[in-house]
Amino acid sequence: MTGVLFGLTFALAAPFWALKIPTLGGLRDALSTANGAAAAWAHMVAFDLFVGRWCFLDARERGVRHLILAPILVLTILFGPLGLAAYLAVPKRLG
Repeated sequence: MTGVLFGLTFALAAPFWALKIPTLGGLRDALSTANGAAAAWAHMVAFDLFVGRWCFLDARERGVRHLILAPILVLTILFGPLGLAAYLAVPKRLG
């Protein structure tokens, strides 16, 4: 299954490599436009929401109290990687 997903992802992403955005200068130029900034913002919001949802579902399985999880979720939505680090620092069965 992983091989199929990788092949599909590669086939869909390969045409975009021709844009030469992976270079630092190309990335800077792409993000300096309104469309580039909007794409980066959407990417960051999607990451924050995905990680927040994962934290929420994992916390339910681990039995983490809601009063402990709520501030972590706010931190995750506002500053994605910091919230994830805070969640991973919570020991199992806290509460």
